[in-house]
Amino acid sequence: MKSKNWTAKYVVNGWQFGLVQLVASSLPQAPTIYVSDAAVSDTAWKPAGASIMSYSSLNGLGGSSRVPWQSISAVSVGNQFRTDLRISKNFPLTERVNMALGFEGVNVLNSLLASSRETREYYTYYQSTGPAATKVAIVPNAAFNSINATSITPDGTTARRMQATARFTW
Repeated sequence: MKSKNWTAKYVVNGWQFGLVQLVASSLPQAPTIYVSDAAVSDTAWKPAGASIMSYSSLNGLGGSSRVPWQSISAVSVGNQFRTDLRISKNFPLTERVNMALGFEGVNVLNSLLASSRETREYYTYYQSTGPAATKVAIVPNAAFNSINATSITPDGTTARRMQATARFTW
């Protein structure tokens, strides 16, 4: 307001607004396959005289657990959007003493900040009813691509929250 009355000076004019908007993309992750040690370490499963270097891979050689028929960027963690707001006003109490009131909102839109997803797309299923009847199957994971971790900000939470502040300067 252009007026110099008490309402304009102490209620309407002089507010400061601040906005911090986080917009970020994530790096993709590769889908993986979990191979149980029990599925490939059974002596009935491997051929006689065979030497297996790694019991936790499909081919027995170790290396990557990535699903070979999928892209290395098939799992997108997801974009991150977060909005923080701040409103403050300085009130002169005397010639030398001021009081600043402020209101802050962190993650005001209550955005979910995912930092990891379930990348295990398949796992091995092992069933043995006897030494000669070992069965190994590749089974899809129902929890594949679900969020399994969220970002932790410096204060330990991503929840929407607000706070009020009062600061005296003299």
